[in-house]
Amino acid sequence: MDDRGLDGADVLDAHVESFVWARVLRYDLRRRHGRGLLGGRLYSQLDVPRMRAAGMTGAVFSIATNPIRSRAGRRMTLLANIRRLQGILESDPGVTVVADVAGYRRARAEGRMGCFLAIQGGNAVTADDVATLPGVVSRVTVVHLTRSALGSPSRPLGGGGGRGGGGGGRRPGRGLTAAGHDYVEALDAVASWSTWPTSTARGSGTR
Repeated sequence: MDDRGLDGADVLDAHVESFVWARVLRYDLRRRHGRGLLGGRLYSQLDVPRMRAAGMTGAVFSIATNPIRSRAGRRMTLLANIRRLQGILESDPGVTVVADVAGYRRARAEGRMGCFLAIQGGNAVTADDVATLPGVVSRVTVVHLTRSALGSPSRPLGGGGGRGGGGGGRRPGRGLTAAGHDYVEALDAVASWSTWPTSTARGSGTR
């Protein structure tokens, strides 16, 4: 890839999962990698040097929640991973971690990529903790891959309804449980609906 024809355009990847491999396999997001043994499938899809070479102007880097951890363990691990991912990205002088479109525009004006941080799996924190998330978190995917008390994803592994505890009974015909709807309301209460350069659509779990 190269940046021919992209001058002046915003080019962002809205869902980058490469931090998973930084956590599991010590994949260095700051180093240029090839496409790996699987041709870029499953892993080695993206790193900062290749993003810059391709003319990308930003991305949303996701932090996936491990559903096997305890509630306290999920929250503690999330906060550590937010700090770690922000540190990795901002150690590159051409990258700024941003929380909203204004920060993204400032980064672009300074010639840097503006990278957003997102949480994949709202069960990393409780609805009561949403307002205390670090300000660099701009997005929360409420349900991710597996069932939780918040609801079920629309995929085969999602199962038939929300899992255990916390008044999470599923509402008929809905992917979210009652607890999941309460969680979205908690997100709504602290949301900034100007966090994405090209869209102002509500209801996406944007913080």
